[in-house]
Amino acid sequence: MTTLNNDYLIYQNYNSYIIMIRNYLKIAWRNILKNKVFSLINIIGLTIGLSAAFVIGLMIYYDATFDKFHKDGDRIYRVVTDLVSPEDVWSIPGVTLAMEDAIADNSNFETVSGFYTERPAKVENREADIKLKWPDFVIFTDPEYFDIFQYDFVSGKSAQVLSEPNQVILTESRAAEYFPKTSAEEIIGQTLIYNDSINVTVAGIVKNFEERTDIVFQEFISKPTVLQTRLRDNFLNKNWDNTNSASQLYVKTSEAANLDAIQNRFDALAKEHRSEEAKKYGDKQIFKLQPLADIHFNEDYGIYDWSRSQASRDLLFNLGLVALFLLLLGCINFINLNTAQATQRAKEIGIRKTLGSSRKQLIGQFMGETFLLVIISAILSVTLSKWLIKVFSDFVPEDLSFDLFGTPIIIFSIALLLIMVTFLSGFYPALVLSRFNTVSVLKNKLGAGEKKVGLRKFLTVFQFTIAQVFIIATLLVGKQINYVLNKDMGFKTEYIVSVFQPRAEQELSKKELFSEKLNRIPQ
Repeated sequence: MTTLNNDYLIYQNYNSYIIMIRNYLKIAWRNILKNKVFSLINIIGLTIGLSAAFVIGLMIYYDATFDKFHKDGDRIYRVVTDLVSPEDVWSIPGVTLAMEDAIADNSNFETVSGFYTERPAKVENREADIKLKWPDFVIFTDPEYFDIFQYDFVSGKSAQVLSEPNQVILTESRAAEYFPKTSAEEIIGQTLIYNDSINVTVAGIVKNFEERTDIVFQEFISKPTVLQTRLRDNFLNKNWDNTNSASQLYVKTSEAANLDAIQNRFDALAKEHRSEEAKKYGDKQIFKLQPLADIHFNEDYGIYDWSRSQASRDLLFNLGLVALFLLLLGCINFINLNTAQATQRAKEIGIRKTLGSSRKQLIGQFMGETFLLVIISAILSVTLSKWLIKVFSDFVPEDLSFDLFGTPIIIFSIALLLIMVTFLSGFYPALVLSRFNTVSVLKNKLGAGEKKVGLRKFLTVFQFTIAQVFIIATLLVGKQINYVLNKDMGFKTEYIVSVFQPRAEQELSKKELFSEKLNRIPQ
């Protein structure tokens, strides 16, 4: 019987709580409708701040989640080179071809894999009469590459894959270009011809990475095949002084790796193989590890897809500050308007207190009003964000889409943000409004304390200061952009073109002949 009574009391308390919340929301909605102008101004201010926060937050999340899906990604590094001279420092994403052999037996590395990026002039599937000119994202690599970056094999996986010459692994998307309407199993064993002379057999098909990544390669040719290309001499005679961005080296460190010991080994190798000529001119090489997570943001070493702009940590940080200040402006605007409106609601508060409302209940009521306004602003902001992403499509990452709003972490972050905005915007006005003395209210003897007036003055000055900073910054940036777009460069840019030579062509005489023939053209 006691258990039943307890359950009934719990049910009654729960039911009362629900009724109280519902009444709070009803009264809040009535007050919003009653004060339409104030409510509209509050909603506009919060909507602008939340829209900026949503879009910029989405951009930060988009860039911050690149290459987060790789297994043991925190142990994957790219080995990069800084070429230092007395005049300058050049940052190169590649290393000398000799580096891979020099560190292969180091116990600090679990896996070492070098590859060479290349862009063939032409690739043919002659049976289907399909030709692709200058395909992107082609590399010569080894089996260890697939130990560091774990692709899902659709067909053809083998422990010996890419260990023999004239083998290639294709991603599903690239395989569909060479072998349209052909199943993965049927593609295995088919032949592709590179640059009219190198016959390569398809040994495997892998899925494209579905997550955001800068590891964008589509064709993986076995490294021994490189000896049949123009790069043969480079690979046979690995020169420590020959550093090329195309020669890339990735390592996966062991779980107990000592990063300081690795750097010491790199420094020792650079010192050991420093040429006499380099010593004469004061040049030196510095080898170091670049974390996989750093590749997307580090403009010194770059990414592999040059058609995409590189993300900038500084830019994202500054955009985050802009979003924060816009959000603060919306909250401060809300606080100022609601405290300014306090005298208009004084009688309502006095009557409520007379009828038995506690200060806690009044605070809950005012916070409920704030939350309702924030929710309305959030709904408008989500709709506005979709429009902003389209309008500013030239300034946001190409793959950034509105669909990211459905990501669980984004939903959780938005909910947390709305709670914080509700607290920041509503708590101080709720304290001020609920503090009115009943007798003073009913006698029309209201006054604001010096501290309260001082805080309101500070918030007002802060609000207008930040607004003016934004206006001035906008005008300055607008003038800079206008200057860049309209500045006379001293020549007609539309008549200047670049001419690229075939990569396989090394003879200087042919380049000179081409230049002579160009000079004979009057135009």
